[in-house]
Amino acid sequence: MRVVNRLAIAILCGFLSGVPLQAQVEQLATSGDGHVLLFHSRFRLQTETDLGPQGKIYRWQEGRWTRVAAAQDIGPAASPPDVFSPFLSMDGKVVGWQINVGCLLCQIIVAPPLSSAISGVSLPATFPRGTLRMSANGRYFTADSYPFSGAKYWDAATGAVTEVPVDLFARPVVREVSNDGTVLLSITQPEDPEQFNSPGALSLWKPGSDPRPVYSENRVFSPTISANGGRVAFEAVVEGGPDDDQRTLLVLDTQTGERLSIASMPPRDYRATRESFSKPVWDANGTKLIYRTFDDRERPVAISLWEAGTRASRVVLTSSEGFSSAVISGDGRIIWAVTSTNRLLRLDLFTGLTDEILPPLGSTAGGADGPGVPGSAILIRGIGVTKTQMALDGDVQLPLVDAAPEGMWVQIPWEYASFPQGTHKVLIRSQNNPFEGVVSVRITPGIEPYMTTWEDPATGIRYAKAVHQDFQSLVTPSSPARPGETVHVYLTGLGPLDQPLPTGAPGPLAPLAHPVAPLNCRLGSISPPLLMPYLGYAVGMVGIYQADLTIPDNASQEIPMLYCTASDANGIVHTTAAPLSTTSAP
Repeated sequence: MRVVNRLAIAILCGFLSGVPLQAQVEQLATSGDGHVLLFHSRFRLQTETDLGPQGKIYRWQEGRWTRVAAAQDIGPAASPPDVFSPFLSMDGKVVGWQINVGCLLCQIIVAPPLSSAISGVSLPATFPRGTLRMSANGRYFTADSYPFSGAKYWDAATGAVTEVPVDLFARPVVREVSNDGTVLLSITQPEDPEQFNSPGALSLWKPGSDPRPVYSENRVFSPTISANGGRVAFEAVVEGGPDDDQRTLLVLDTQTGERLSIASMPPRDYRATRESFSKPVWDANGTKLIYRTFDDRERPVAISLWEAGTRASRVVLTSSEGFSSAVISGDGRIIWAVTSTNRLLRLDLFTGLTDEILPPLGSTAGGADGPGVPGSAILIRGIGVTKTQMALDGDVQLPLVDAAPEGMWVQIPWEYASFPQGTHKVLIRSQNNPFEGVVSVRITPGIEPYMTTWEDPATGIRYAKAVHQDFQSLVTPSSPARPGETVHVYLTGLGPLDQPLPTGAPGPLAPLAHPVAPLNCRLGSISPPLLMPYLGYAVGMVGIYQADLTIPDNASQEIPMLYCTASDANGIVHTTAAPLSTTSAP
């Protein structure tokens, strides 16, 4: 008989998943004075019980939160509807956002997939609505109706509509507009908007002229033009050669053509990053540029400010949580920034004071990992989860088993055994935060075994979560289970025990608790059952079952599939499986 020790608990609940998840407070936009903030989120205000996890846009103003827009909630879809990338004019009077129309199958395109909504100005009826862009003064607009026509440009003051001079089928993915009507275009080769085959041409254009190329040496990420049109910033990425994937943040003077290197990525392979690392943002005058500081982290832990007057950068915000995005007000005074845990900060550069507008709420967009069986723990996948957060099913607060890098472990109450099968909406909340996350959890009374897993960040493969016989390390491809060794595998969903336990109580040591349903495990689908010297509710853990399995003497040098099966009260056999590394070496 084996029981788990503290190290095994840490390995079980604290092993890094490696699944990247986006922050749930993102796509920031602010007014000229920084007194208004818009952002995109899949959270909802706690008062919005009629909404789910669909995309939404919220406004913060004078300490008040208001929902500006919400996408339709049509359930799982190939392209779910969304409202995203909000924008507003310097004076805060013109507000708009992009719309992904969404589709269930997306087999046939019968209408442009992207649209937009805007208030404070009336677009011409015939003006396209896709990928709408606006100058900070609310006068100039560009949009397209891809893939049906090219991009158009509109001057709200004169009413003139002009064709943007790009190929009909070479959609310009960048069309940033300055207050003097200059458009920053990223003109790429047809069917190569990501510039995989060749760099695009970063160009400046105004109606009545030809595009003027200003940069075409390397692949370009997140190009942005200041509101006054004086400066352009972008992240240049080298493709191929000895400097492959070298990233450099550059600033160009649009009048003189002077080019300045602001920051460079430390030596490291960032080929997996398919978006801008720095995400630069200008103030209106082009004298202040904020960006996510280049470092050797997956998510940068600092926001830097570059000033044209001194031509120097300095760090203005730091957080070990890492920053997902930031924006600066047009007057260059207020910086809004959000961390990977959705902590929202507001820095006043004049006073030096930083206010926490939203405490961290984590991101739980990964959903529930497996079924919710009464008495068992379930992993709600996410990042930035802490033990200060809570999970509620209506008025019932689910016991928090652990807050780990891969998400939140909670226990499904034993009392749910009398509930019918169904999907529950679990709410994730944090103290003093008006928002909440919404996660759907399928509750299954009875049993439904589920093998807990860990994910190898290098390969993305999920393996059975098991520890070696001495409880000192995890079973991995580099440290496989040996012939004759008894490893400890962890599961959930095995249902009722031979002694009742209250919800939230850990597995007892004396007497030990065992599941009523028998369990059989084998390496490979046709191999004989493995010897199982112990099966029980893991001692000291909540909602976790432990199966001790002896590796046969004829184990091979491979990664076989571990299958475990159990029968419910109706005789229905349930199976769970995951790879488990073994070796033929003693």
